[in-house]
Amino acid sequence: MNIQIGYKRIFALILIPFLCFAFSFNPAMAKGKVPNLSTKTIVLKAKKSKTIKVTGTSKSVKWKVVGKKLVTITAKGKKKHTLVIKAKNKAGKCSVQARVGKKTLKCKVTVKLSGKVSKDKFVNAFDDTAFRLLKDVAKTSNGNILISPDSIITALTMTGNGAAGNTLKEMKSTFGNLSFQKYNTYLYKLHKRIKEDKHISYHSANSIWYKAGNVTLADKFIETNKKYHNAEIKGVAFDQSTVQDINNWVSDNTKGMIPSIIDELKPPINLALINAIAFEGKWADQYTSTVKRTFTLGNGTKKKVPMLEGTEESYLTLKGGTGFIKPYEGGRLAFMGLLPPKGTSVDNYVKKLKGLDFANAYLNRKTTNIKVETRMPEFKYDYNCSLKNTLERMGMKQAFSPGKANFSLMFVPSSLQGNIDKVIHKSHIELDKNGTKAAAVTAVLIKDISAIVPDKKIIKKKVYLNRPFVYCIIDTKTGIPLFLGILRDL
Repeated sequence: MNIQIGYKRIFALILIPFLCFAFSFNPAMAKGKVPNLSTKTIVLKAKKSKTIKVTGTSKSVKWKVVGKKLVTITAKGKKKHTLVIKAKNKAGKCSVQARVGKKTLKCKVTVKLSGKVSKDKFVNAFDDTAFRLLKDVAKTSNGNILISPDSIITALTMTGNGAAGNTLKEMKSTFGNLSFQKYNTYLYKLHKRIKEDKHISYHSANSIWYKAGNVTLADKFIETNKKYHNAEIKGVAFDQSTVQDINNWVSDNTKGMIPSIIDELKPPINLALINAIAFEGKWADQYTSTVKRTFTLGNGTKKKVPMLEGTEESYLTLKGGTGFIKPYEGGRLAFMGLLPPKGTSVDNYVKKLKGLDFANAYLNRKTTNIKVETRMPEFKYDYNCSLKNTLERMGMKQAFSPGKANFSLMFVPSSLQGNIDKVIHKSHIELDKNGTKAAAVTAVLIKDISAIVPDKKIIKKKVYLNRPFVYCIIDTKTGIPLFLGILRDL
C-alpha cells in the first residue's frame, strides 16, 4: 500500500509540471492567450478618435471597417495589433473587424455628433423650413438672394391660425410638423426677447387687411393674431387707396428700406396678411476701414472690392464649409458667414445644407482658444420673389387650390372660404464697416372668399469670404437664421 502511494506521488510530480508546460504553450488552453479585443464596443464623438488592441496572439492582424464608412482606421505596430479609430462628421453605427488567422473579432462602433443636437422643436422646425425655402428659391434665382425666414414664417403662421382640415395638415407639414399654436408661442417669445435688446433695432410688425362689407373675420382668429403677433386689423375698401395705405404701412415699418409690396388689389383679392421686419445693428467690434481685395465670382471673374478685415473668436464648420460669427452690439444678434469648400460652387453647397446640420454646427461652434482671421466684402442689394411655387413644392398645395382650400377658422360664417392667391416676399440689406441694415416684407394675399367650404493652445483659422458665400443674421440664443442669403455677385 505504501509502495502504491509512493508511485502515485512520483507520477503526480512528473505529470503536473508537464501539464503546466503544455498549457503555457497552447493558446487554446491557456487563459489570456486566446486572441481577443481590448473592448467590444466604442462610442465616439464626431472627429474624435480612440484606440483598441488585439491581445493574446503573436500573429499579424488584418483590420477593416464593416458597414457604413463612418470611421477611418490606422493600424500601428509591426504586426498591427493596435488600431486608431477616428470618427468622421457623421452619426450612425458600424463595426471594425480584426482578422487573426482564421479567427474574426468585431468591435461595434457608435458615432455621435459632437455636442447635443438641439432638442428644441421650434429651433429644429424653424431651421429646417429656412433652409428648404433657401434651397428652393435658389433654383430659380441667378443673382444675389436674401430671404427672411422670420418674416415668411410669421406671415404664414398668422394665415395658418385660420386654416382647418387637410389645408392645416399640409401647412403644418410644410413648417416642420409643429402646430401653429406652438409657432404663435415661440414667435412671440423670440420677438419679445430680441426687441428687449436696446443696442439694436429689430422691429417686427403685422397687419391684416380685409375688404369691409364683404368679409367678416372670426373673433378667435382676430384674438389669436392680436395676442401673439400684435396684428393690426384693418377693414378697408380694397381699392387703389388701400394699395397706397398698405405700401405706406410697409415703408413705415421697414424704415423706408422697402417702399412698397403691391401694385394693385384687383377682385377677387379681398384679404391680405402682412409681416414687415426692419433690423439695424452696429458691430460690437467696429471695423475702422476697408481694404481693396480680390473677390472671385462663380464664373472665375476677379474683382477688386472693398473688404472688411478683422479677427473673430467664433468658428464653425458645416458640410465641409467654414464659417465665422461676428456679433452686433449687445450680442443678441450676430452675422454668420459660411464659405463653401474649395472647388464647390455656392449653389452645390446650398443643395447639401439641412436645418438640423446647421443647428448642430451652431451648437458645436468653437468659441474658446481660437482666433479667426476674417475678410468679407461690403455689399448692398434688394431681392424679391413669389413664394407660391416654392411653398407648393414644399407640400403646401391645398391652401392655393380654389374650392379646396379650407380657411374656415378665419371667417364668419365658417362656411366662407378662400384660397391663397400669392405670397410675395421682398427684402433689402446693407452691410458695411459700421454694421448692417436689413428689412423684409411678406404679404399673403387671399382671394375668392365666398360661401364654399478646457484651456488649450490657441488655434488660428482663416475664413476669407472672397468668393460666393452663404450668410445669415442669427438669434444668438437659438442660432436660428432671421435673415438668410447667398451672395453670388458684387
